[in-house]
Amino acid sequence: MKRFITILYFLTIAQFCFPQTASIEGHVHNINEDKGLAFAYVVLDGEKIVALTNDYGDFTIDSLSEGFHSLKITYFGYQDLTVDSIYVAHDTVINLYIEFPPPCKYDRKNKKCPVCHKKDKVIPIIYGLPSKGLVTESEKGKVRLGGCEVTGCDPHWYCKRDNKEF
Repeated sequence: MKRFITILYFLTIAQFCFPQTASIEGHVHNINEDKGLAFAYVVLDGEKIVALTNDYGDFTIDSLSEGFHSLKITYFGYQDLTVDSIYVAHDTVINLYIEFPPPCKYDRKNKKCPVCHKKDKVIPIIYGLPSKGLVTESEKGKVRLGGCEVTGCDPHWYCKRDNKEF
């Protein structure tokens, strides 16, 4: 019996000294500046675990359980990026290379409405604090005021015919 308790004791200690967990190591690369994205939030599984990228865009999340996880990259001024279905097995290290920000879904150059395919009722959306002149232009229907541009990937055009921002 004493031998069984001794073996059980050492197995318990080994479990704490050498845990059976996994980790995710990654690099978030800013494609706009061609370097690592410093100080971006890396959120795992809907805010259970949060990491911050270092000066070079690298991060590590340790002590993960086995299974599927989702990872969300958040950085002020950019649209969030979510990477789903990352499978983590026991005692593994998953290495990720993530290009950020995600591609913008809005075409900033095309002034043609995606609904009616016409340009005659399309006006620009202006972001930021409007001047008196811009307020007057907005009241005349020549521009649309968009408030603060939050993500850098907000729509730039508005179709008055179809009430569609694009």
